[in-house]
Amino acid sequence: MHCLNRNTVDTLVLRIITLVPIMYLPATFLSTLFSTGIIKYQNDNIKMASSQRLQWFVGSR
Repeated sequence: MHCLNRNTVDTLVLRIITLVPIMYLPATFLSTLFSTGIIKYQNDNIKMASSQRLQWFVGSR
């Protein structure tokens, strides 16, 4: 019975450890993407830099 309770606690701890990165990773990815210069803000429009399009295409292959 003690082993069952211990497994339940371990499962809960692992779920918490998993949920924390799941919340932070999308924000980290977006902040990194917007800080690289691939996406530029000009005249209230969002544009991708033309020199970066080829890099994205080649990198995705």
